Amino acid sequence: MKRMHLVFGILLILFLISVLLYTFQPLGDQFYIICDLTVIIFSFLSFVFGLYAYEFYGFSSIKGKALLFLTLGVFFWFLGETTWGVYEIVLGIEAPVASVADMFWLIGYPLFLAGFYYVWKIASTSISKKRLLILSVLIIAICSFMTYISTPILTDTEMSSAEKISTAGYVIGDTLILVALMVAVTYLLGGKFAKGWSIILLSIFLMSVADIYYMNFLEVYKAGNLIDLFWDLSYILLAFGFFYHREVVKDVFDEVKKK
Repeated sequence: MKRMHLVFGILLILFLISVLLYTFQPLGDQFYIICDLTVIIFSFLSFVFGLYAYEFYGFSSIKGKALLFLTLGVFFWFLGETTWGVYEIVLGIEAPVASVADMFWLIGYPLFLAGFYYVWKIASTSISKKRLLILSVLIIAICSFMTYISTPILTDTEMSSAEKISTAGYVIGDTLILVALMVAVTYLLGGKFAKGWSIILLSIFLMSVADIYYMNFLEVYKAGNLIDLFWDLSYILLAFGFFYHREVVKDVFDEVKKK
């Protein structure tokens, strides 16, 4: 428990530092350098903690497979964040659209979906008709909402074909992520390990919310926008979620061994 409090405290301090940086924005017009570097660091931390959580199970376990694919998804998003930083800091290309960074981010989506598939298998039990009905309504609502907000963007005649393809990839990816999240949460509710997965699922939900915001304000977005704090928070929560998951599950196994 002390280790969990220590890790939580360190990650909380890192996020508060990030908030202070966004509040005072040192370096002025070059604040984007700090923005890019912080999200690279936080995404890398998420990847490292993901490996830490996966190491407890190994690939032979369904839980291990779930954590591995989620961690690989984070790794490609880390590559996306790093590549974006290279574009802006090294090459001087501000807010690159339809770039190599987008390729890495888009590769991350199927890996996350594979992770959610194994999360679903962990808790794959029959659910009540009422819960299934609620799930169906939520899925329809998510698909309708994503269609509604993305149609004006994808039909914009001023957007290039490359930008449309990239944006469409994010629309499809975020829609599938949100649907997979709803399915996973529905089946996990009330389960033994629901608590261990809760922070991980919440962090990925926040990432999707940030992506949807970015998609709708693509033309005016630049590094330093407050939405960047959402990504910072998401990665920090994900890092803690991985650590929390391992510690909670380890405690459960330790209690079983004692009996």
